[in-house]
Order: sequence, then structure tokens, then C-alpha cells
Amino acid sequence: MAVQSRRAAHFTTNFLPYSQTFIYQELIHHKRYEMEAFCHTRYFPERFPFERVHAMRPVKSLKGEAHALAYLATTYSRRFMKRIREGKFDLVHAQFGPGGVYALPYCNKANLPLIVTFGGYDVPLLLTNKRFRPEYWLYWGRSQALLKRIDRFLPVSQDLANGLMRLGVPAEKIRVFHRGVRIPEWQVRPPRDEAHLPSVLMIGRFVEKKGFEYGIEGFARAVTQGLRAELRIIGAGDRQDAYERILQRYGVKDRVHFLGQLPQDQVFEEILKTDLLMVPSVVAKDGDTEGIPNVLKEANARGVPALASRHGGIPEIMDDGRTGVLTPERDVEAIAQGIMDLLSNLERLDDMGRAAREKMKQELDIQHTVDILETHYDEVIEEFSHA
Repeated sequence: MAVQSRRAAHFTTNFLPYSQTFIYQELIHHKRYEMEAFCHTRYFPERFPFERVHAMRPVKSLKGEAHALAYLATTYSRRFMKRIREGKFDLVHAQFGPGGVYALPYCNKANLPLIVTFGGYDVPLLLTNKRFRPEYWLYWGRSQALLKRIDRFLPVSQDLANGLMRLGVPAEKIRVFHRGVRIPEWQVRPPRDEAHLPSVLMIGRFVEKKGFEYGIEGFARAVTQGLRAELRIIGAGDRQDAYERILQRYGVKDRVHFLGQLPQDQVFEEILKTDLLMVPSVVAKDGDTEGIPNVLKEANARGVPALASRHGGIPEIMDDGRTGVLTPERDVEAIAQGIMDLLSNLERLDDMGRAAREKMKQELDIQHTVDILETHYDEVIEEFSHA
């Protein structure tokens, strides 16, 4: 029989960066657990309206600022500890490895089980020299204590699960957990006419692991070989100048549109207008990798197939040749050929989009994945009580 009215404390470093809608959606879809969030700084309360958020910042006094700085340095807050004890929580769930470090003292003092979702950068960071950077000293310094204390690890891909095992985590403590997305109502697109210009879309921060330079060059090569299409890019960052130099070299700047950062509703509008999502992710030189890019799931949920790298957890949610096409990392020729093949047969592309949406509905609907998450909660609470 299902357990009712249990409570979980939810730790993130901040609640929430603009890009972490997936965490918010997970929180608000819980049915059997009451959730309270704990964080250092609360951002965008109008975008993420959640009543039960405990934050050190923003502050209203110098004393509050001192407490916020102390929490940042030590991960401990007497106010948070008081609420953890008063709240009679059954479990603590932290998002990402650094969030787990902030949750650690409360689990230890209140004797609560701990689950941590590992989402991408947090595992490879501990396996590379990137961990020696000053901004990661706290996470790295407490990572061994954290890894020993976690009762269940929920990496979002098998690739990250393998990384955790390389760090010495017992396989029996690991369960791969694919985050879900909201599946919108199906929107029938108007028929394409002869004037339709096929569109490719890339979305994300302009950082190395997104691999946008390879996607841009692949698109540029396809255009020089006669492809009639446009590329639209949502995002921003220091690498834009390098991207534009690639376009200048190939003479295709007029085919590529940089849209900047957009609100989520406009991102979804752009997804619905495009024919193909491109996700050319790579392992960065410092080891940083993707888990599974959320934009891939959002596009698939709206019936848009993807041309994506065989990278991280991407192959775990894509059926190559059925819901999209996978290419090797950094393989510009394969990307160019993939774009040309897919855009030359829009009927086949639409079939892939329908298959991708159906796969999302069956496997990654947000309510389904949160139900799975709550089952993890139940199991860990039961195991902890008998330990």
C-alpha cells in the first residue's frame, strides 16, 4: 500500500538558475511527498513560484549577509538545521554533487537518508584536473565524505553511472534516472509549401561541451554543397565570435541567425517552428560532459527530431534512425551529411518526429518519472530504517 504524507527536504546550491526548469517541474509534480526547498540564493521567484523555499539570499540586513557568507563557506546554517528538525522530514534529496555537499551536514545531524541526482558536470569534474580549480575546492574537498554518505545515487545517464563507479561508488547504490518533461498537447503544423525554407535549430549556452562550432561548420558545409535551409541559434556566450568566423570562412552568414537568450515560452515557439534540432555535444578539453540535454527531450516531446552526437546519455533516449540520427562527436562531415539527408526527405523527418514524441510520452512524461522518483524515496527510507 502506498505511503502517504511523507516529507522530503530538497537541496540545491541555488533555486533556481533560469535554465533549470526541469528541477522546478519535478518539484511541483510530486503527489505523495511534500517538498521543501533549501538553497543559498533564490532566483526568479516569479518564474518558479514555490511557497516552501528557505534561502540565505536575498538578505535584508548585514547580519543576514554574514550568515549567507558563512553558509557559502561552511554549508551550515542553524536556521536551516532548526527547520530540518522541526519539519520532521523523512529524507533529503539533493540536486547535483555540490548540492549534496550542502545537504550533508543536515543528513548527518538529523540522521536522515540522502539521495543525490547527478546531472552532468558534477561526476567528470571529480575525475579530472578541473577539481583543483578554487571554485570547486569545497565540492572536491568534501566529495569523499559525500560519496560514502549517499544512500542512493541517481545519475541521469549510464555514462555518469559508469563515472561514479570509477570513483568507487558501489554499483548496488546506483540507479540511472532519466528526468522527465511535460508533454504538451500535439500541435498540427500547417502544410509546407514550395516556399518553405527548412530550418535547423540549436539551443544552449555557448560553451565548449555544447559543440556548436561543429554543428555550425557541418551546416555551413551542407549549404556550400547546395542545401537550401537556415540555421537558428538560441543562446549566448564568449564563443560567438569564433562561431561567426566559421560562417565568414564559408560565406554563409546570411543563412544563420543568432537569436540571443530567449524566455522559455519563446524557446518553445522556436522549437515548434523548426524542422530539425541539432545537438552536437562533445567532451570538453577539461572533461566536462552533458548528462542528457533537456532541450533534446523538450524538442522530441513537441514532435521535433534531432541530429545529435553519440555523447553522454543522448543515445539512451534516442533510437538512431527512428527518432533521430546520431553522429560521432566532432565529425563535421557526418553532421553535414546528416543534415542533408534529413532535410531532403521532410516526410521521413516528420515520421521521426512523431516517433520521438511517442517515445517521450511512453518513457519520459514528467508525472511518470516523478512517480519513479517517489518509489526511490520509498525504497531508501525503508532501507535506511533497517540499516
